[in-house]
Amino acid sequence: PPAGAPVLAGYLDGTPVGAVAFDDGRESERGCGWIPLLAVAEPWRRRGYGVQLIGQAVMHYRPMGRDRLRLPTPETEAAAGFYREFGFSPAADGPAWEKFIGYDPEFLGT
Repeated sequence: PPAGAPVLAGYLDGTPVGAVAFDDGRESERGCGWIPLLAVAEPWRRRGYGVQLIGQAVMHYRPMGRDRLRLPTPETEAAAGFYREFGFSPAADGPAWEKFIGYDPEFLGT
């Protein structure tokens, strides 16, 4: 993550499980929240901690008016599978993956 970027670490019984970082300046002109780092330690993968960290990113960026989350293109097929499972797909305009996090008026009945 860039110097000074906020980082949120998740712990389980005092043991670090994972982390998510936020780059509030990057992609803001496109309405995107940028996650430069999303990591879960190997022993705790596939237990729901990664999606909880994504949820924290949603809670961080929605109040800023961001309607999409972006993160770097995954380095492994396992990471790509995780991103796909939780709604991320390759961004049309660059080497990143993104997910819509805005409110869907149709779903909300407005």
